[in-house]
Amino acid sequence: MIEEMAVDELMAHRPDEQVVTSGEHSAPTEADVQLRVLVSMVTADVLEKCGPLMSCSSRRTISLIQRLTNETLAGLPDGLVPNMRKCKEVRKAVVKRLQQRYGLWLTFVLSAPHRTEEAFIVECLQTELNTHLAEGPSSSRQEILGYVCSFSALLLLGLGCVITFIVFNILVL
Repeated sequence: MIEEMAVDELMAHRPDEQVVTSGEHSAPTEADVQLRVLVSMVTADVLEKCGPLMSCSSRRTISLIQRLTNETLAGLPDGLVPNMRKCKEVRKAVVKRLQQRYGLWLTFVLSAPHRTEEAFIVECLQTELNTHLAEGPSSSRQEILGYVCSFSALLLLGLGCVITFIVFNILVL
């Protein structure tokens, strides 16, 4: 269902679209737009994972996602680095917190959330986004080093298997 929703619809209502400073209007930065997209995606993923999207109309769903996104962005500190790779981690953490609080009632509660439930969802999103995005982007050098270490370990394991096979064949023959 989320795939059917256009990003333009999710991004349509943006109260912070223009920031007024000294009588001038300035457009949001690329990082602000990316953060808004990230928060919208995580919010939609959380709602999709928890199940209430099946019982809601698309307009109602879009309205809920916009409202939650705007409230979440309002409480986020400056300096968060949008990292799309963290979407899944953030979604899992938020869903886990929601399941802990609401248990089997989660789908029912999220299908028509009250202000207190919306506030808790926003709090969960803000907490997890702060936790996962405040770490900053992962260093590509660290990722490459991790891949090299993994490859080296697999290579040594394979080499050990080959040597064991050769020694075993020599001893048997």
